Amino acid sequence: MEPFSVTLGQEDWDAELGGWRCPALRLPGIRVEEVVSNGAAQDSSWYQSRPEFGLLKWIRGTPPARVVVLVRLTEALVSKRSAQLWKRLAIVLPFVGTVGSAFIAKGCDTFSGRCLSWQSAAQGVVPERPFDAGGYEYADKLQGWPLYVCRAGGMNADRPGKLVPGYGCMIAVNDTEIQMTEYDVLIGVDARTGWVSSAGVIPPRALRAGHDPHGPLYVCRAHYETGVQIGHVGTGTGHKCQVSFGGRAFSLDDYEVLSVKQG
Repeated sequence: MEPFSVTLGQEDWDAELGGWRCPALRLPGIRVEEVVSNGAAQDSSWYQSRPEFGLLKWIRGTPPARVVVLVRLTEALVSKRSAQLWKRLAIVLPFVGTVGSAFIAKGCDTFSGRCLSWQSAAQGVVPERPFDAGGYEYADKLQGWPLYVCRAGGMNADRPGKLVPGYGCMIAVNDTEIQMTEYDVLIGVDARTGWVSSAGVIPPRALRAGHDPHGPLYVCRAHYETGVQIGHVGTGTGHKCQVSFGGRAFSLDDYEVLSVKQG
C-alpha cells in the first residue's frame, strides 16, 4: 500500500514516556519508513517505534517540536486480518475521516463554569487524541493497557467509566462490570483541569460528567489490582469511587476526582 503521513506535535507529546502518542502505530502491519523535522529526515537511531504502545519514542537529545511520520501498511499482512480484528484494535486515524464526522458534545459544570468535550464512538474505537487520564491496567503506564475516560447511558443514568481500546466502555453498575458498545469519550478539558485527591468528599470544583437517579456523577480514578482504574463517584455511590475490573464492580475509599484546580 502507498505510504501516508501523520503529523505529531507538542499536543501529542507525553513527557513521562518520552515520546509522541501516535495511535496509527497500533494498526496491524504498520511500519515507520521515515521521520521528518524541519524538512530534513531524522536519523533512525534517534527515535524508536513502539507500536504495542502507540508511541514514537525519542531517544536522543532534545526532541523537535513537531515531526511528520511517514508510515506504510503492508498490504500482505492487512489482507490476513478480519474485520473483527480491526475492530479490536480500534484505532481511528485522521485520514479515515471518521473523526471529523463524529458527534462532539460539551457537558458544562454549573459550579465551575468549565466544560468537558466528549466525542461519540462505538465498538471499542478510541478517537484521535483522547484525554490522557493516566489510567492503565495489567502492569505500569508504559507497558500496561491504556484506559481512557468514557461515559455511557442506560438504566436511567449516564455513568462515567473506563474505555478499554478494542472492547468498549466498561462501567460499574451495582456489583457488576457492564460493557457498553456505544459511548462518549472525553477528548478535551479546561487547561486548569487536573486530579484532586479525595477521601470520601467530592471536591467543590469537581467537573460533572454524568448522572444517576441520585444526582450528578464525577470522574474518579484509583489504584486497584494491577493498575489505575477509572470510574465514577457521587451521592449514589456513597461518595466512594466505583470502578470495574474483571467483570465486577468495586467501591474504593482512596481516589482522585477530575476537577478544576484553584489558582
